[in-house]
Amino acid sequence: MKQIKPIASFRLFAAAATAAAIGLLAACGGNTGDGGAPPAAGGPVAVAPSFTAQPVDANVIAPAPASFTVAADGTPAPTLQWQVSSDGGTNWRDIAGATATTYSTAATAVALHDQRYRAVATNNAGSATSQAARLSVQAPPMPPGNVVGPAGGTLMFLGGAVKLDFPAGAVVADTTIAVTQIAAPAHSPQPLGNLLYDIQPSMSFAQPVQLSLRYDPAQVPSDMDVQTLRIGRSTAEGWASVDSTVDAATGTVSANLTSFSPYGVIPGLHTWQFGAVPGMAVRYFDWPEIDIVYVATDPAGAVYLLGRKSQSSASAPVTIGAFVARLNVDLSVQWLRALPDATLASANYVLRIDQSGNVFAAYTVQTTTGQAVQLMGFNPNGSPRSGFPVRWNVAQFDNARGMAIDATGNVHVFGSSGALNASIVNGSYAVVRGADGSFARDPLAIVLPRGPQPTSVEPWDMGLDFAGNAYFTSTWFGNGTPAFGGHVSSFQATTLGTRAGFPMAFPGLVFLIARPVNSRAIAPLQLVSVTGATALTRQLNALNVVSGALQPGFPLVLPDNIDLLYGAIDASANTWQLGSARTPQGKRKVWLGSVNSSAQMRANFPRMSGAAADTDEYPWDIGVDPAGTAYVVGRQQQVPGGPYRVFVVRQPAL
Repeated sequence: MKQIKPIASFRLFAAAATAAAIGLLAACGGNTGDGGAPPAAGGPVAVAPSFTAQPVDANVIAPAPASFTVAADGTPAPTLQWQVSSDGGTNWRDIAGATATTYSTAATAVALHDQRYRAVATNNAGSATSQAARLSVQAPPMPPGNVVGPAGGTLMFLGGAVKLDFPAGAVVADTTIAVTQIAAPAHSPQPLGNLLYDIQPSMSFAQPVQLSLRYDPAQVPSDMDVQTLRIGRSTAEGWASVDSTVDAATGTVSANLTSFSPYGVIPGLHTWQFGAVPGMAVRYFDWPEIDIVYVATDPAGAVYLLGRKSQSSASAPVTIGAFVARLNVDLSVQWLRALPDATLASANYVLRIDQSGNVFAAYTVQTTTGQAVQLMGFNPNGSPRSGFPVRWNVAQFDNARGMAIDATGNVHVFGSSGALNASIVNGSYAVVRGADGSFARDPLAIVLPRGPQPTSVEPWDMGLDFAGNAYFTSTWFGNGTPAFGGHVSSFQATTLGTRAGFPMAFPGLVFLIARPVNSRAIAPLQLVSVTGATALTRQLNALNVVSGALQPGFPLVLPDNIDLLYGAIDASANTWQLGSARTPQGKRKVWLGSVNSSAQMRANFPRMSGAAADTDEYPWDIGVDPAGTAYVVGRQQQVPGGPYRVFVVRQPAL
């Protein structure tokens, strides 16, 4: 959602900066001319670092850790930073937190064999780089007693870290079982302890075999619910989580398997302080460069995320642009796909799921002639849908705003038309067949209603009712009285003729139509978020989509320190409204309200996240699945000025 923010003013105090620079130069005594750091009055002469002890090669048997040690001299005493190379010394990267004279790895794996390690010593006189040491990792010897027969039995591996219980009849002949610790791929989240176990041979069993993996309780954060740990099967795309049982007393997680593969322990969910209501859980993702993220659910309750990166880098989850991810029930990533042609400059994104679990994302792309809207489709397993992506002509459609899916699976997309940087903007509307990507209705421009003396008009969102009639929201700003307002327009499904009673005018800025549980049609009550400028009230409105009239009890006026964001409607016609609020300490927090059809705030609402916590939470989107479970997504900044991480909060059905 495009947010309206106050314009900040900045002044550059050039004279003061220049004076400070001159003073600093004088204090340093000017240019010494020899490239070294001049001595302070009466102090020692600065000496560049040099290594007096080099790291030596290490040979270990997995999973034993390896250690490397250096010693360095210099004046002043240099700082150290260890680096690692995975390509024989061609490229190097810093190891976070590795600044002591000795660096010890975590538990090793055969996949780490042949990595190189070195240290860089630095002080204000220069820097020096140590020699590189090679890590050699050998596979552990095969433990005795690794054969199981038709009678079944229990096998232990890697000092009890892995246990397999075979019932009678699981295998039809004596079978040799092997377990190897391997390097964990870049999954979200990473397995607990970064430990992954490859169990061979690849075979299926006549009876389920119980796998038990041991974990280190010290690696479980204090606010993590240990009972939400799960065993996950590692795939090329992410996790396939398995129903699991946790025994906290013995530090093990167990699951019944019908085949072997690489497995690890998926970290559990953290508890979430959201008012006084228990049962809230959150998954954090270490995606610091994601600046927006949206959420949607399918009829089976699966959760999907759409995120965009704010800068280009090699870090997860994509190198550049945007992505769609499907989550498991434990909110770990099952698969993740980059959106084709999405760039850092891409504007709005819209995410919707049809009744069969197919995923559709509409977004703006850059072309050689300007900007255009592209629609991408994925099957439930993450494979691209035939006929997608589909791209609009830039002159007809240049910015995605809203999307809905009708009863036949057609994808309706609403956006701005050919005037992205203009003040008066028309809407644009197109319908694409979800089955093959062809146009069921070619893109066409819609003249949006204007207010008195408007200076700008913006399209915002769309929805469909059970008959397929379309609803559009738009906002205008003017130079008269009133100074701003909004409209809800509605058009007949077949002719696109204006429906009686529409457009409806509101004395506030109309942004959004709440998304319903049933993605094919909006619920009988349609929630519209209305927000005003500074010091004006925020309002919620619910329309009867048959008559176009406001429902009794609405509008509902909310405190004026709440910035409203997206809303949703659950299967019981309760409306959920997401917002942003500030604490007395100035921290930004998630605000969540839930209103029944009589415009009454439900019990235990509204709520605000972690009011006392020293973190900033920036909410972005909300979704509700058919069972009434709500999901809130956003970004959290744990340390002022520090990086952000994505969070997904789950509110069980009330």
